[in-house]
Amino acid sequence: MTENTGDKIEIGVQQTHPVVVTPITLYLIRHGTDITEFAERFGDDRLTTDGVAQAQQFASYLAGEKITRIYSSPNQPAMETAEIIAQQCDLEIKQDSRLAARALGEADGKSYHRVRLAYPHLLQKSTFDIDWKFPGGESNGDVFMRSLSFAKEMLEKSSGKIERIAVISHSMVLNYLLYNFQGIGFQNGLFYIMHGGCYAILKRSHRQFQLYEMGEI
Repeated sequence: MTENTGDKIEIGVQQTHPVVVTPITLYLIRHGTDITEFAERFGDDRLTTDGVAQAQQFASYLAGEKITRIYSSPNQPAMETAEIIAQQCDLEIKQDSRLAARALGEADGKSYHRVRLAYPHLLQKSTFDIDWKFPGGESNGDVFMRSLSFAKEMLEKSSGKIERIAVISHSMVLNYLLYNFQGIGFQNGLFYIMHGGCYAILKRSHRQFQLYEMGEI
């Protein structure tokens, strides 16, 4: 059950099924650097050479961690990162649309300059408004709620299991996953800035996840 208070979503977490709490380690990975980060435009794109190298470094590290599952956004740079990791870890990728990059609507594929000219009033609100979105796109609140839905379902599937799970997604989704796994509601701003090659590790030993490590590969 959620209550929209205008600037914050309060979460009443009620699992569909009882969850048996077990130790879980989460590796939240922002996909490797992609062309969009250098192209000065909005939208999804393929990995750069550096992005591929970052994914390979993640793969080498995670292979040693003996991860049990890999979840990925369906967007190309995330899937490219996940495929490199999955091959080295000998695991299948569980693709989930709830991990996808935010739908940008009319801004998709446009240059930052054109978007600034077309939507200056929207960009002023940026990530600091729960209802913020480009025309035809998703709001911040929409992305927050689908990340919450993913987090709940993932925990239900992990009930009673000791797991090490890798999740490959995008900056905003990963910010909201960090909030949700730590029991934080929607915030007017992004606490965690994750660019290409960044990661966060969360560990649960009792009922609550705690941020164990955050950095760049």
